[in-house]
Amino acid sequence: WRGVAWVADTIRRYSADHFRHILQGPANARPRSDAKLDLATIQAWKQYCVAEGFTFDFVMDNELSVYDRLIQVCAAGRAAPTFKDGLWSVIWDQPSADIVQHLTPRNSWGFSGNRRYVQMPHAFRVRFINRERGYAQEERLVYDDGYTAANATLFEGIEFPGQTDPVNVWRHGRFHIAQARLRPEIYTLNVDMEHLVATRGDRVRLTHDVPLLGIQSGRVKSVDGQLVVLDEPVTMELLKSYAARFRLSTGATLLRSVTTTVGEVTTIELSGTGDVPAAGDLFMFGEAGLETVTMRVRSLTPGEELTARLTLVDDAP
Repeated sequence: WRGVAWVADTIRRYSADHFRHILQGPANARPRSDAKLDLATIQAWKQYCVAEGFTFDFVMDNELSVYDRLIQVCAAGRAAPTFKDGLWSVIWDQPSADIVQHLTPRNSWGFSGNRRYVQMPHAFRVRFINRERGYAQEERLVYDDGYTAANATLFEGIEFPGQTDPVNVWRHGRFHIAQARLRPEIYTLNVDMEHLVATRGDRVRLTHDVPLLGIQSGRVKSVDGQLVVLDEPVTMELLKSYAARFRLSTGATLLRSVTTTVGEVTTIELSGTGDVPAAGDLFMFGEAGLETVTMRVRSLTPGEELTARLTLVDDAP
């Protein structure tokens, strides 16, 4: 992908180019046509790979299924293959991706959380083929913060197939250290047909009383100017700033500051002027900046009668 058009019959070093070649090249017994690929998303991923310098240099001397090979290639570009709307596509952590859904106890049930308590290694030992040293096999130590060769004693081995750049080896190692530290908890909950707007990798906002994310959630009963009547009481304290986020009927999000009224109230006054919600809209209330948290959909398991169980992890950009 050159930014304007695809270059035919040309293989480059980036994961996105390999992704297309695996699906459409001569090694595939059933090559897919362009109409079977989500080219817009693959092109965006290619630009991400180029910007980050994520390449995949690998001698494929073993047999794998098409899907397993795609997993291997995508991992080099911090992505994963997926099948979306009948098309082959990819997902990756796009920091600027839109919020597609808002989840609260009002439109979900069966919430649970599972935190993994692991002993973090002081460093990863990464074996790789170093193209800067004549493609010799080498090992690089990727240290966690606060550790060096002088004090690191706990090591774990990890491999990144297709990585021949020592700088990228270090970056991927640091990425996995960050994931272990910043995404330690897995959240699961059930939703009804509202799950249809979300797919794996999407960003969603969550407010829930069980893990103390936000303070309260519910529905808007009525609106009069900047006064909003809620169907659940909210509690405000002196010298604290509060905000309310609303999911509008279009699915869009509306965030408004709230005038602090000490005590428990069911009517809140939105600060200043601006757009207002409508009766029936979902609301999420909490301290300013903490009324919701951003999550990513890790997996989605369909259930009966258009229900699904969503597994979420912290966005942790």
